[in-house]
Amino acid sequence: MNSFLTYMNLQGLSEKTINEHSRGLSKFSKIGGDLKWSENETIDFIKENYNEGSERKIISSTISKYRHYKGKTTETIRDFLRLANVEASLLQQKKNDKLKSNLPDIDFKQMLNGYYRDKNYKSFVILYLLTNYNTRNKDLVVKVVKNESDINPNENFLFIRDKDVIYIRNDYKTKNRYGSKRDVIKSKKLFNAVQELDSLLENNNNLDRQVKAVTGGINQSTMFKMLVAQNNNLKCIAKASKNRGTNMNTIASSYDIT
Repeated sequence: MNSFLTYMNLQGLSEKTINEHSRGLSKFSKIGGDLKWSENETIDFIKENYNEGSERKIISSTISKYRHYKGKTTETIRDFLRLANVEASLLQQKKNDKLKSNLPDIDFKQMLNGYYRDKNYKSFVILYLLTNYNTRNKDLVVKVVKNESDINPNENFLFIRDKDVIYIRNDYKTKNRYGSKRDVIKSKKLFNAVQELDSLLENNNNLDRQVKAVTGGINQSTMFKMLVAQNNNLKCIAKASKNRGTNMNTIASSYDIT
């Protein structure tokens, strides 16, 4: 197994992807799979032990990569992987169709204006970042600073300058793939609001609850689906991909509900 890990490292795969493949092989063996099986034997086992859709897609990809590393044939397993991809997309579309019919009807712009009018500045800033930068919960664990010397490479910050604010993300889900993010925000309302704050979300196990308290009970994932649905074009999805640190194909398969 160690040599396979070395092989994946040399292929330039991310640490997260390598860990996923490693866990996949461990589970495959643990539930009775044998990596020495033929492609057809392996596929029969996957059909019996893995749910249709993403589960089959993920393990098929892992087995295909392992067999390629071992110099074994992969044509049949890759055909099965293509089929699993199609099945996963169809299942996701069904989920999206169901979700779309039940999406809440909330005017976030009106909510933003209300927070600002009522001087509820923390909620205003949180909702502003959610709607304009497509953040996840963790991205909103933020410190507000006025001195650049207070910034470190491990946390998230809103750095107040003379006329604007820099939103710095050093701690978010896909940091290892996309690196640190820095966005210059010129909104006068946000500039005024952050002057009154020293932080946003508290870093605890209740991040989801804290976000829902601001959004009217909507979690960040559903909110992102709503925003994608409302702005469903290539330019907007590309922007959302950059903002969130999510591959465009992932957005298309998991978040695009139109």
